[in-house]
Amino acid sequence: MLGVESAQNGTASLKSKCKRLSFSVFDAGGERLNYRTITQLSSDNDFGKVSLAIPKGKYSFVFVAENGNAAPTISEPNTVTFKKNKLTDTYCYYGELDIKGKASHDITLKHCIAKLRVTLSDVTPQEIDTLSFYYIGGSSTLDPTTGYGKVSSRQTESHAVERLAYRGKSTYELYTFPHADARKLKLRISAKSGERMLYTRAIDDIAVESDDVTDCSLSFFGENPEVGR
Repeated sequence: MLGVESAQNGTASLKSKCKRLSFSVFDAGGERLNYRTITQLSSDNDFGKVSLAIPKGKYSFVFVAENGNAAPTISEPNTVTFKKNKLTDTYCYYGELDIKGKASHDITLKHCIAKLRVTLSDVTPQEIDTLSFYYIGGSSTLDPTTGYGKVSSRQTESHAVERLAYRGKSTYELYTFPHADARKLKLRISAKSGERMLYTRAIDDIAVESDDVTDCSLSFFGENPEVGR
């Protein structure tokens, strides 16, 4: 039996943080046990409690908890990918256990993602219907063995403008897995009317960390669509 909980500035209920828990088990040679890729939903009665019947031996366990619309793919102990590279609040665990018989283990998942919260402090013009965020420097693929990003990704998020943005400031949340070398993000924001881009702004050197939120606030809209000031 494995009991799973999350950690974010202290122990917290997994169910209060994530709606899905997925895990895979790998043998000593790194091969995934075919019948042991499991996903639980927070609505399940046994959410966070896993019972396994596997032969004695040494195994690697990978757990990922998140809030996406589809389960992640845990293909290797050091490779977790997400459908359409869409990231949400994410926790992970990697560990090795020597299974010698019936036993119970408690594991704690770490908050392994960085959130970038972008606030546009001015009113969004009525003709703008979409905000697009393109950013590099992070990763959309997770390496649970390190807790950091595995690849250098080019991430894009598009958000429809909400009604309140036409009357005041608006906030958009972006996610990425930081790299171990603490490289910084480069962000390009584009405001569109249909397919026509009306405003754009590039921001460099945005520092992000796992288990942390970076706030970026700016006055975005202006007369010059090339700088969006």
